[in-house]
Amino acid sequence: MAKKIQTSNALQFVFSASTLKGILSNNPDKVQFTVTVEEAVTKTGEKVGALRIDAVGYIKGKPIKTRDGGGGCPIPPCTPK
Repeated sequence: MAKKIQTSNALQFVFSASTLKGILSNNPDKVQFTVTVEEAVTKTGEKVGALRIDAVGYIKGKPIKTRDGGGGCPIPPCTPK
């Protein structure tokens, strides 16, 4: 008998509803989410790698411009409400 696999949240990001509505209101063909690793500095001054995720809508292969950039915030430090 196979072992039961326990799942856990690996990564979570929070997007504001207005950000996603701004992308989707243009009726894109697709939405691409890109995760990057950036250098960040903690409150104690330590340099660490931080994840960033950006959402971009595309119409016929061309990116749609949005006012707020389409960025999401990782949990932590962001907390869903």
